[in-house]
Amino acid sequence: MHCKNPEISIILPVYNCYTAFAKGIGSLKQRLKELGLTNEIIVVNDGSKLYFDQINEEALSQDCKLISYRKNKGKGYAVKQGVQAALGGVISYMDGDLPFDLNILNKSIAAFKDYNADIVIGNRTISSSIIEANKSFRKFGSKMVSNFSNLILIKKIPDTQCGFKAFKKEVAKRIFSRQRVTGYSFDIEILFLAQRANYNICEIPVVVNKQYGSSVKLIWHGFQIMWNIVSIKLKSKLYNTSE
Repeated sequence: MHCKNPEISIILPVYNCYTAFAKGIGSLKQRLKELGLTNEIIVVNDGSKLYFDQINEEALSQDCKLISYRKNKGKGYAVKQGVQAALGGVISYMDGDLPFDLNILNKSIAAFKDYNADIVIGNRTISSSIIEANKSFRKFGSKMVSNFSNLILIKKIPDTQCGFKAFKKEVAKRIFSRQRVTGYSFDIEILFLAQRANYNICEIPVVVNKQYGSSVKLIWHGFQIMWNIVSIKLKSKLYNTSE
């Protein structure tokens, strides 16, 4: 049975990564049980080309809410669908292959209380973060994108691309209703909208476990993200952040 007013909603956008998703979903449910939080897990199958039916079956067998469609539409689109469906007082998302040590849930809930945060985001550059999946090329690409976005669009967020972010419910609903980007650069757009609305953003350290495979094509998606950053900048006056 799904809770009508859960304390936290966790959105998992899934694209092809069936093995990691199936391995991690049970651990996620167990950690939420240990924390004593009423919750809902929303799995968004973003048109997986591999294991489409298996991903859906696993989500339903774990009593998750399922949003599923055949055509791949992008991570940003998938997360937005999850936010629109979410009921939790806190709405969060993390990568569907569940790469993070789940202590991040404790830390994010504490940050909302201790720092009066509106938004809590993971930051892999904090010294206490541990990155087991430390691929130098991928790390360089992520740093390059973050530096570029900080140069022309947002302010003082050294890790824009970390795959964990959490929001107060009303903040998530407001920001994602204005989201336009459907691909990987949606994180940057969301942070741009958050800073423009003067929301309090708190950064927390993360532990990233070893990952096997990725749907990210570093060079192609890197150029795509940087073009989207420029596009958001050029169209920034068109964004309405007022109520």
